[in-house]
Amino acid sequence: MKNKALIVDYWSDYNRGDAMMQVAILQLVDQWPSVVALDSGINEYKEFSKQLDESKAIGPIEFTPSPKLSLYFRKSGKLSNLANKLIMVANVLVFHFIMLMWKLRIKFLIPNGARKLLGEISASEVIIWNGRNFRGNKKLFEFFEFFDLCTCAIASIYMKKKVYALGVSVWEPKSVAGSWLLRKIFSRCERVYAREDVSLQLLEKNIMSGSKEKLKYLPDLSFFYMKKNIAEESDLRDSSIFTIGVVPKDPVKRNGISLDNYSKFVSNLAAEVAGSIGNGRKVRFKFINQAVLENEPNDEAIELIGKKLSSLGEVIGPKSNPSLEDLSIAYRECDFVISSRMHGCILSSYLGRPFIGIPYDRGAKWGILERLGDCVLLPMEEIEKKQHPTSQLIEKSLRYAPRAEMDREADEIVSIVNGITGKD
Repeated sequence: MKNKALIVDYWSDYNRGDAMMQVAILQLVDQWPSVVALDSGINEYKEFSKQLDESKAIGPIEFTPSPKLSLYFRKSGKLSNLANKLIMVANVLVFHFIMLMWKLRIKFLIPNGARKLLGEISASEVIIWNGRNFRGNKKLFEFFEFFDLCTCAIASIYMKKKVYALGVSVWEPKSVAGSWLLRKIFSRCERVYAREDVSLQLLEKNIMSGSKEKLKYLPDLSFFYMKKNIAEESDLRDSSIFTIGVVPKDPVKRNGISLDNYSKFVSNLAAEVAGSIGNGRKVRFKFINQAVLENEPNDEAIELIGKKLSSLGEVIGPKSNPSLEDLSIAYRECDFVISSRMHGCILSSYLGRPFIGIPYDRGAKWGILERLGDCVLLPMEEIEKKQHPTSQLIEKSLRYAPRAEMDREADEIVSIVNGITGKD
């Protein structure tokens, strides 16, 4: 008999890498209509749910908010930054007020959305906690940043429910308080599944050393999505044209590289790839955006890289609102991919397209690719500091072929989630 499952902490589908994982959870749990709690507060979850187009296409879903407020001032400046931090501090008080009113059965003081969520938690047997990326930005406020990411899980733990954290990724906490909070939460989960080795080792050594038996490895959920949803269709490559997919990510301040230098590196690399393995064919450069452009604009990088490549071949701009199906088609049209997005590299790998990855951060998630074999990753912050023998990198990328292992790990995901939900 299947356990009644509640899925919590969905983020936007507008990053299609996240969308793959969120669709995968819905398909794996396979309970309809599904109830999904969003990682947005009681004041904005209805607006936020509009960004879950791929998840909604899978089946009927009812969304609820997290038991918190979520106000965010997007303007840059010290005043906006301070206001955002104070809201995170206030949310600890808001959350505990809501939980106290629930315990005292004074439910009319609880906002409708939060009251519905707590009712769903109470009626559920297992809580599927969508994996979070725990990365504190400021030492002083790290505790509050982590708390903001965990309100649904904490509410479930308070109500003595079995919580399964799927696909957790953790950076080294910067504060004692942040480490303490993660330790308290994870030690009270039924299972914590890390999605790569760096997080697995960090959790085992520093955060869950006293509850190692609860810590497990879970392959990236996108593996299941690809095996289930990407059909084995005809090859979409044009034999007369060598197509290089370019998946950009505008550098941010922490990357230590200018947009112009990043664009030069990507365009020079694309030119060398075309000259090395294009076999004299016409060259096409195809931009692919992993995220909806209005959500994560890459206009400047696309314009600069496109200008540099236009003299070498045809340049095709990206779709502004690509669906997951659009991405599948786009990657199947490519002969080679240069990607600054992790799931761009994963999709390339699954479809048998060689790639060179240019990670935009030091996130542990890139270890997902390294676990599968000896791939080519050139961190964005290092591309100006080191010499890169391009011919060797291209040869190495052509040898990376993890498809069979990805399919095997997709089956492992099914077995793990079926064990959680009690599905036969």
